[in-house]
Amino acid sequence: DFNDIATFLSLGSDKSGSLTLQSILSAYIYQQALANFNDRHLEGDKKLTAWVTSLRCKEAGRWISAPPKTPKNRFTCREFQTSIRFRLLMPQLRGGISCTCKANGQNSFNRIDETGHHFVSGCSKKGLRNELHNVMERELAYNFRYCGLSVITEELDCFKAIDPNCNKRPDLSIDNAQELDSGEDKTRRLILDFSLTGPLPGSQGGILTNPHHADVPDHAANKAFKGKNNYYYDTADQNSLSFLPFIMETTGRMHPRAVALLRSCAKIAEDSRKIPKAILYGYIIKNLSCVLQKRIAQLIIRRITGIHGRQSDAERNSYHSSHDFVSTSHHFVGEKSKF
Repeated sequence: DFNDIATFLSLGSDKSGSLTLQSILSAYIYQQALANFNDRHLEGDKKLTAWVTSLRCKEAGRWISAPPKTPKNRFTCREFQTSIRFRLLMPQLRGGISCTCKANGQNSFNRIDETGHHFVSGCSKKGLRNELHNVMERELAYNFRYCGLSVITEELDCFKAIDPNCNKRPDLSIDNAQELDSGEDKTRRLILDFSLTGPLPGSQGGILTNPHHADVPDHAANKAFKGKNNYYYDTADQNSLSFLPFIMETTGRMHPRAVALLRSCAKIAEDSRKIPKAILYGYIIKNLSCVLQKRIAQLIIRRITGIHGRQSDAERNSYHSSHDFVSTSHHFVGEKSKF
């Protein structure tokens, strides 16, 4: 009954490399379940399709299977719950919540999505997104150094060889980039700039919209990759530097050039660490994945707590606030309207 028996035969084997009936049937059941999921749950829902497309890589789900042996791999119950809800695109907060940030240049209260993607991709309150960026920058630097690379974070005067007035600062500078084999110019120092982008358009403003390329992997990452190159590439080239954007999507998916860079780092460290490069690559991905999802969860929790605290203050002080400004219970708004 297999329409393409070669596909299934290539998917399963035991440890000796020989095919087993169990592996063939498991592959067949998996393909049928995946096709059923696509037909029943993704058809017509472009936002969900784009999100699931971004999730379909092993880098995006590495944090789920990471054993909690170190503090960076341990989640509190609420952090893990928030991370799971974020991964499943489930609501994180009540409907009708508004945010006071200046997303899209607006100064008033703005309704935001229930899934919390606005907090991760667009909210400027309390500097939490900048904090997330800085944490990921430091984690990248740690893993590069673990692999034997010489890394400088936010190097000053990096681009002033040509223009003394240029104050651009890259996130990371790698001196011994000649050891890498991931497509960069080996004769130049390598400059990296990290960026986190969401696969769902509209998340910055808080109103999710349907993407035009929902089923295209890395669409959001490629867009961010191009944007970073437009900003940094010419400046780096004029200063005889090699530039590479390091792009991750909020699901944990990495741009193909970022994946190639990390695999190259693992290859470098294989001899010095005496550990197979596949294990080293898995270790790096586990670190980045856990730190990213844990920090995203903390960011969402802190913003929700802050918003709910603001709404509680409004209730306690009997402010005459409508649904547009205080989205607690409809009962409260109705009761206030009687007085």
